[in-house]
Amino acid sequence: MNEFRLSTALHFASALLTARFYMQGVTTCAYIALLSQVGENIACRLRQNLFKSFLHQDVSFYDEHKTGELIDRLTSDVQASAECLR
Repeated sequence: MNEFRLSTALHFASALLTARFYMQGVTTCAYIALLSQVGENIACRLRQNLFKSFLHQDVSFYDEHKTGELIDRLTSDVQASAECLR
């Protein structure tokens, strides 16, 4: 009888551990997906705000700054910031 109890207890414990690891995997996946979505939304809003800012600049601003540098900032720096949230 004691062997049966021990066997049942071990099966129960292994089932609990399996369920816990499964739930941990599901919640980790959901966390990563949510964080990725939030990071992309922030990057999108940041790009839009920068683009609006570029549209409202005076012509002298573009005389002082190279267009390639501005576009590089708009794309790569924003993407680097978004990578921090992933």
